[in-house]
Amino acid sequence: MPQLASTPVVFNLQIGAATTEYSYVIPNDCVKLRFQNRNNNLVRYAFEPQKVAASADPYMTLKAGGVFELINADVEQKTLYVAGTSGDVIEIEVWTQS
Repeated sequence: MPQLASTPVVFNLQIGAATTEYSYVIPNDCVKLRFQNRNNNLVRYAFEPQKVAASADPYMTLKAGGVFELINADVEQKTLYVAGTSGDVIEIEVWTQS
């Protein structure tokens, strides 16, 4: 049976420069991860460093207005790397078991 999420954490990641990689460390006991761009611009994202700033494969693109959601996955102690448009705010929501 999947673990139930009980504690939400919301984090706003500011994008200062378009060609810069920004990161967010996913907390322990994470059972749900969700993120979107507040400004509705596209977001490049990856789970390994040095991919999104220079658009070096492999990375993924979250289309403008899209929402990424991962449920019931073992993503604890991973890092989310993102790049976007200068001035963007990446809204990250994480649910943990604790």
